[in-house]
Amino acid sequence: MTAVSMVVFDSNMSLVEHPISGSSYSPFGSIEGIVSGEEIRMNPRGSVADIALISSLCNDAKIVGHDSRINDSEKQFERVGEPTEGE
Repeated sequence: MTAVSMVVFDSNMSLVEHPISGSSYSPFGSIEGIVSGEEIRMNPRGSVADIALISSLCNDAKIVGHDSRINDSEKQFERVGEPTEGE
């Protein structure tokens, strides 16, 4: 299972859906409408900060990158830990 969207409350307490790009265990991707590094800094008590905190505290899994045997510039990523924690 890979997350495809994140639903949060906005400042007016309305639900807003943000599509998520990226695939599988690759650490590369983005959340549409959320600026990386800015959202939590600007709103440290907001919904995105809550999701990040809960995700980090309730997770023992990690993502490990391995050099590709076919192309040295590409990495293959795998999860180490429980599948539901690596998502």
